[in-house]
Amino acid sequence: MDYRLTHLSPSKGTTYDASFERLPYRKIVWGWEKDVLHDVVTNIRRERDFIQYLDFACGTGRILGFLEESVDASFGIDISPSMLDVAFKKVKRSKLILGDITRERILEDHSIDLVTAFRFFLNAQPALREEVLHAIHRILKDDGNLVFNIHMNRGCFLEKILRAYGRLRNISNENFSSMSITDTRSLLKNTNFEIIDLYHFGVLPIYYEGHRFLIELIESFERLASRISFSEPYSRYIIYICKKRS
Repeated sequence: MDYRLTHLSPSKGTTYDASFERLPYRKIVWGWEKDVLHDVVTNIRRERDFIQYLDFACGTGRILGFLEESVDASFGIDISPSMLDVAFKKVKRSKLILGDITRERILEDHSIDLVTAFRFFLNAQPALREEVLHAIHRILKDDGNLVFNIHMNRGCFLEKILRAYGRLRNISNENFSSMSITDTRSLLKNTNFEIIDLYHFGVLPIYYEGHRFLIELIESFERLASRISFSEPYSRYIIYICKKRS
């Protein structure tokens, strides 16, 4: 199924957005993501006086709403009207666009310094991943940055457990998505991006994001593990900081 079609239901935006505050573990991950994004923009600001920013597949404006005050001009693009309905209520100064950059020449006249794309590439089919990366490559400046996440790193403890459970119960893994760091690196190389940094989080194999038991202790442990390079291959969440290659 084309991933473009999966977020078009009228109620999708409201339920998706609420989950980042309603589910305790997802809220912890979002807190870590905000810290990483803050660091990334701070580093870019040291090199640029003016930052034009695009949040691709911006959805409900979660990432865009957090970063828009830290950049000078910001845009969000998505193909889901229900997602953008929520985003319009959240963002304050960003321009929101309903459209598909793989099929329309959008923002071609703009020199974009930074693109974010969260919770997209893992879910998208392989052909769409490449289409989007080529489109982002066109939009970015020659020294522009792409920041995106993979929220099920192949090799993490949770992924290993879920696959083992699937084999034990004879459940097909056809609809279970994961991407390894090696696969992601290869995808980026084929589309003229290079990885300049990685961030990782989520060593503990927590499946139910509504989990509340010992949540403060879990957060403390995960924050510590995120600073230890050894835990990177076993972490569920990976954020890739990339630079465009000519």
